[in-house]
Amino acid sequence: MKVWSAVMRQAVFSLAIIAGLSACQSTVMQTGANYPPISPSAVQVSFASSPNCAKPQEIGLIPQVGSNKYAQDRAINEIKRQAASRGANLVLLKTTATSLVGDMLIDAVMFRCT
Repeated sequence: MKVWSAVMRQAVFSLAIIAGLSACQSTVMQTGANYPPISPSAVQVSFASSPNCAKPQEIGLIPQVGSNKYAQDRAINEIKRQAASRGANLVLLKTTATSLVGDMLIDAVMFRCT
């Protein structure tokens, strides 16, 4: 019985690690053309409802990146990194509060502006 408990404990621990690591990754949904990568520092971030640039072309969506009030910068930097890897130079963010202590989900729409 002790052997079975150890095996189960190890399996649960392994699944928890896998779930935790996969939660850090967000899936990009491609909705437009792919462009050559740019530097993440060249990606502008906005909370506007629509792009304020010339000829915006939607590239894709980065849905529901989880964050809390202490990790917002890290989450936004990850969004910028993913957007830059697809050539987006503008990201529009929409946040949704998930708790009273500052936890949130961040949805992002990537654009290429000329």
